[in-house]
Amino acid sequence: MNNHDNEDLDLDLDVSASKSYHLKEVTMPGKRYNLTLSMEITDEVSEYYELLHFLQHGAQEGDLIDLNLVNLGGSCYTGVFLAHALKNCRAYVNTNVWFTAASMGAIIALSGDTLNMAPGSTLMFHNYSTMDAGKGHELLTSMVEFKKSWEETFKYFCCPFLTEKDIKNILQDRDMHIHANAAASRIERHFGVQELIIETEETQENSND
Repeated sequence: MNNHDNEDLDLDLDVSASKSYHLKEVTMPGKRYNLTLSMEITDEVSEYYELLHFLQHGAQEGDLIDLNLVNLGGSCYTGVFLAHALKNCRAYVNTNVWFTAASMGAIIALSGDTLNMAPGSTLMFHNYSTMDAGKGHELLTSMVEFKKSWEETFKYFCCPFLTEKDIKNILQDRDMHIHANAAASRIERHFGVQELIIETEETQENSND
């Protein structure tokens, strides 16, 4: 994907007549992008190739991505891929949760560089749901190995926002809801105290005086 200065960029992807995500470049001295994830995360990773390529190769250090989430989750395979791409993105990822981010959506909310939760918004965490088919022993082996991988992945993205006790309860199928008015200390623990400074032409001029 090519980025051009002084030019708006819209990247839309249609999935079943609805958009999986929307990415828009906002013109300013640096690169600033608005990324919205509001639809179910599908299990077709290929539907997100362009977005994944942008996060891994297009966004650069010094860029800002405003990630806007109202998302109820979906495929853990695609979701974990997106979470890794956001966590390792060279740009600064500023995540905004506007209402509910649940399941894989909550994990993605913790994958950027900072997190803002609007009044009334919620993060909901729960254990995975899955279906499989095959011979008996293969099914048992598959579930044991998937459980190991999922627990390691869940801790990687969610600690220290979630405590070890929280994670143990969630992995025992106890859903957990964290509301915006109770999230401040968790956000500080997970992301640290961070101040997001958006540089504009005016601030650049003032810094040069």
